[in-house]
Amino acid sequence: MFKRVTSIYVVLLALILSACNSDNDNIVEEEDPIPQAMSEIRVTHASPDAPAVNVYVNGTLSLEAVDYKVSSGIIDIPARTFSAEVRGILPDGSEVTVIGPVDLTASADED
Repeated sequence: MFKRVTSIYVVLLALILSACNSDNDNIVEEEDPIPQAMSEIRVTHASPDAPAVNVYVNGTLSLEAVDYKVSSGIIDIPARTFSAEVRGILPDGSEVTVIGPVDLTASADED
């Protein structure tokens, strides 16, 4: 019986000691990300003789059915170069490109 109890203590002691030898050197702490510079844009439909438009940014529909005298309000975007395209919406629902695609550069802290 003594040998059995001793064996259990030896095994437990080995487990405890092996756990004490571990460290956290392999844990990578996340650093604070560098805040990305931002810019602001606003899209305003100011052409009275044009239909409502869809606005695409980098090929993705970003503003839909923007009508004459309508503004998107201020949109925060990362400061970088992006592609913009404006497509008029025809009566049958199809689109025709009226501006672009054109590359625009939004600079940091710029409206």
